[in-house]
Amino acid sequence: MRNNKLVDYLLDLSHPRGGSKARFFLAFGFSRDRPMELADALADHVLRTEGRPQNLTENGPTKLVFEGRLRAPNGREPWVRSVWQVEADGVARLVTVVPLRRADEEA
Repeated sequence: MRNNKLVDYLLDLSHPRGGSKARFFLAFGFSRDRPMELADALADHVLRTEGRPQNLTENGPTKLVFEGRLRAPNGREPWVRSVWQVEADGVARLVTVVPLRRADEEA
Protein backbone atom coordinates (compact mmCIF):
# COMPACT_ATOMS: atom_id res chain seq x y z
CA MET A 1 0.00 0.00 0.00
CA ARG A 2 1.46 3.34 -1.00
CA ASN A 3 2.10 5.73 1.89
CA ASN A 4 1.32 8.76 -0.29
CA LYS A 5 -2.24 7.46 -0.86
CA LEU A 6 -2.67 7.45 2.91
CA VAL A 7 -0.74 10.61 3.83
CA ASP A 8 -1.66 12.80 0.85
CA TYR A 9 -5.29 11.68 0.47
CA LEU A 10 -6.94 9.79 3.31
CA LEU A 11 -5.13 11.65 6.11
CA ASP A 12 -4.84 15.10 4.47
CA LEU A 13 -7.33 17.65 5.82
CA SER A 14 -6.58 20.03 2.94
CA HIS A 15 -7.19 17.52 0.13
CA PRO A 16 -10.21 18.60 -1.97
CA ARG A 17 -11.74 15.11 -2.06
CA GLY A 18 -10.01 13.47 0.89
CA GLY A 19 -10.47 16.19 3.52
CA SER A 20 -13.74 14.81 4.89
CA LYS A 21 -12.22 11.32 5.00
CA ALA A 22 -9.21 12.73 6.86
CA ARG A 23 -11.51 14.28 9.49
CA PHE A 24 -13.14 10.87 9.90
CA PHE A 25 -9.86 8.95 10.29
CA LEU A 26 -8.23 11.57 12.54
CA ALA A 27 -11.28 11.45 14.84
CA PHE A 28 -10.58 7.75 15.38
CA GLY A 29 -6.94 8.31 16.32
CA PHE A 30 -5.18 7.81 13.00
CA SER A 31 -2.44 10.33 12.15
CA ARG A 32 -0.42 11.57 9.16
CA ASP A 33 2.64 11.00 11.36
CA ARG A 34 1.83 7.29 11.66
CA PRO A 35 0.43 6.19 8.27
CA MET A 36 1.37 2.55 8.86
CA GLU A 37 -1.31 2.36 11.57
CA LEU A 38 -3.93 3.03 8.90
CA ALA A 39 -2.19 0.67 6.46
CA ASP A 40 -2.17 -2.11 9.06
CA ALA A 41 -5.80 -1.42 10.02
CA LEU A 42 -6.86 -1.61 6.36
CA ALA A 43 -4.98 -4.89 5.88
CA ASP A 44 -6.73 -6.26 8.98
CA HIS A 45 -10.08 -4.94 7.68
CA VAL A 46 -9.59 -6.90 4.44
CA LEU A 47 -8.65 -10.08 6.31
CA ARG A 48 -11.70 -9.84 8.61
CA THR A 49 -14.21 -8.96 5.87
CA GLU A 50 -15.52 -10.92 2.92
CA GLY A 51 -14.81 -9.02 -0.30
CA ARG A 52 -17.05 -9.03 -3.30
CA PRO A 53 -15.65 -8.57 -6.81
CA GLN A 54 -17.15 -5.90 -9.06
CA ASN A 55 -16.50 -5.13 -12.70
CA LEU A 56 -17.65 -1.59 -13.34
CA THR A 57 -17.05 -1.83 -17.08
CA GLU A 58 -17.11 -4.84 -19.38
CA ASN A 59 -13.37 -4.85 -20.06
CA GLY A 60 -12.28 -2.84 -17.05
CA PRO A 61 -10.19 -4.04 -14.15
CA THR A 62 -11.77 -6.05 -11.37
CA LYS A 63 -12.34 -4.18 -8.15
CA LEU A 64 -12.76 -5.84 -4.76
CA VAL A 65 -15.10 -4.15 -2.29
CA PHE A 66 -14.89 -4.84 1.44
CA GLU A 67 -17.41 -3.51 3.98
CA GLY A 68 -16.90 -3.95 7.69
CA ARG A 69 -15.27 -2.67 10.82
CA LEU A 70 -11.87 -0.98 10.91
CA ARG A 71 -9.84 -1.29 14.13
CA ALA A 72 -8.84 2.25 15.10
CA PRO A 73 -6.04 3.40 17.43
CA ASN A 74 -8.57 4.84 19.89
CA GLY A 75 -10.16 1.41 20.39
CA ARG A 76 -13.31 2.06 18.37
CA GLU A 77 -14.26 0.14 15.23
CA PRO A 78 -16.05 2.33 12.67
CA TRP A 79 -17.65 0.81 9.58
CA VAL A 80 -15.91 1.51 6.28
CA ARG A 81 -16.01 0.38 2.67
CA SER A 82 -12.59 -0.16 1.09
CA VAL A 83 -12.21 -0.54 -2.67
CA TRP A 84 -9.20 -2.27 -4.19
CA GLN A 85 -8.32 -2.62 -7.88
CA VAL A 86 -6.76 -5.89 -8.99
CA GLU A 87 -3.87 -5.10 -11.35
CA ALA A 88 -2.75 -7.26 -14.28
CA ASP A 89 -0.04 -8.84 -12.10
CA GLY A 90 -2.69 -9.94 -9.58
CA VAL A 91 -1.72 -7.41 -6.92
CA ALA A 92 -4.56 -5.38 -5.39
CA ARG A 93 -4.07 -1.59 -5.10
CA LEU A 94 -6.10 0.59 -2.74
CA VAL A 95 -8.50 2.86 -4.63
CA THR A 96 -10.41 4.49 -1.78
CA VAL A 97 -11.95 4.07 1.65
CA VAL A 98 -15.42 5.42 2.43
CA PRO A 99 -16.86 5.84 5.94
CA LEU A 100 -20.21 4.09 6.41
CA ARG A 101 -22.98 4.75 8.90
CA ARG A 102 -24.57 1.67 10.38
CA ALA A 103 -27.70 1.41 12.50
CA ASP A 104 -25.79 -0.56 15.13
CA GLU A 105 -22.85 1.89 15.20
CA GLU A 106 -22.26 4.27 18.07
CA ALA A 107 -23.14 7.89 17.34
